[in-house]
Amino acid sequence: MKVHGRCNLACRYCYLYEGPDTGWRTRPAAASDTVLALTAERIAEHAAAHRLPAVSLVLHGGEPLLAGTDRLAAFAG
Repeated sequence: MKVHGRCNLACRYCYLYEGPDTGWRTRPAAASDTVLALTAERIAEHAAAHRLPAVSLVLHGGEPLLAGTDRLAAFAG
């Protein structure tokens, strides 16, 4: 799940944030609270429908921690 669309690491190998294409700058920096809530709801529905005992979710982006620990905790809640 891409929760944040920015990165503060400046890795040399990064083709997205360190390359010539700066189109990412015009996109939202982070997923909105509405998107996060609807996504969490849909994941819960899917898990219930398939009787999954647990769900693993990979956060990526940018740097997911830029979304803030409070927002991430609320999303994972």
